[in-house]
Amino acid sequence: MTSVIGSASPPDHATAARSGNCTSGVAAVRLRNAFTITSGRNGDGHEHHLITAPKHGPDRAQARRAIIAVLQHAQRLHHRVFFLITLGDYTRHPLDPPNGYDPGRALIQCRMTDDDPYAWLQRQLPATSLAGDTNSIIGVDISTRPVTAPQQTHSAGGPQQEQFRA
Repeated sequence: MTSVIGSASPPDHATAARSGNCTSGVAAVRLRNAFTITSGRNGDGHEHHLITAPKHGPDRAQARRAIIAVLQHAQRLHHRVFFLITLGDYTRHPLDPPNGYDPGRALIQCRMTDDDPYAWLQRQLPATSLAGDTNSIIGVDISTRPVTAPQQTHSAGGPQQEQFRA
């Protein structure tokens, strides 16, 4: 299922449009200087969330809250998270350790940086990424996958369609 949860133009996130199936592959950053979040889920429980944000302004705070909400959602589902970061110069940098990130630990790290996921993400980027400050991040692709390791078996319970609160 693909969901457009928020954008710069429609102020009401509760009436987000829903249609179709999640497409495979990585979505591209589409809108410049606007907050958007597009989410999708495929049949095997993998989810994909694309969050875009302007470099400055109130929409950036909405994007911060959206990233936190996606991490909280992944934590409830016992998923691992993988990131693809888009910088202002449109270079893309994957943050995908072999087993992904634990969303609970990522949330703790975000809280340590005044609930700013951009500050945490910027610290995760390799030194060669040329990310000068947290405002250089304009897009965050978050892929979530169910935990499949035998020692960490958890049900991926919860409703198929869940609203994210940004």
